[in-house]
Amino acid sequence: MRTKTYIQGFKNSQKIRVMFEGIGVYTSVAGVSSVFATYTHSLAANDALLRLSYMRYIAQKDGALIPTGVGMTSYNTSQVGTQVQVDLI
Repeated sequence: MRTKTYIQGFKNSQKIRVMFEGIGVYTSVAGVSSVFATYTHSLAANDALLRLSYMRYIAQKDGALIPTGVGMTSYNTSQVGTQVQVDLI
């Protein structure tokens, strides 16, 4: 039976680097949900991956080159804003 993908457009085993405030964490797409100690960082990384997946989908739909590099986002909680960068390796 086939394993469902965690985020559409990426394989679960796709290696990524997630950067928070200058600190990089190497993990896989499926590992994003369990590698972070705080709920805020986990949500921010998921949001960045979803945005990168959407950017790749739109580029493919429009016939442009698919961006393979970096997805960046700012995830804002009620008081603290966290900037996230996701690099595909």
